Amino acid sequence: MRSLTARQRQVLLLAANGNTNAAIGRRLGISRPTVDRHLSEIFRVLGASDRAQAVAIALAVGELGVHQIRVPGSESASAAPREALGGPQGRRTGASGAREGREPVRRSQGRSADPGEAAA
Repeated sequence: MRSLTARQRQVLLLAANGNTNAAIGRRLGISRPTVDRHLSEIFRVLGASDRAQAVAIALAVGELGVHQIRVPGSESASAAPREALGGPQGRRTGASGAREGREPVRRSQGRSADPGEAAA
């Protein structure tokens, strides 16, 4: 399997963090059709049929690191890595104000953020 280019990794990381193709394009200063082409090539290189499978394969083969994926709604000691990823902001909540449909996320101790992740 061929490796992804740096730009393809940027696009896939932004997709993995919940961004739409239009949002990825705005973040990287490229058009939505260019993002579409990047994703099509990423799918081809990885042998994936959709975004979720592409992310799973990229994690499995080391193209992306699990530490680069932001858990929606999780609190972080530093906002900088979250902003660097360009992920969508805010939480989905129900009428009661509680997060919907998710069990609490358990994290291992000693996890640290890479300050240079997904730099544009």
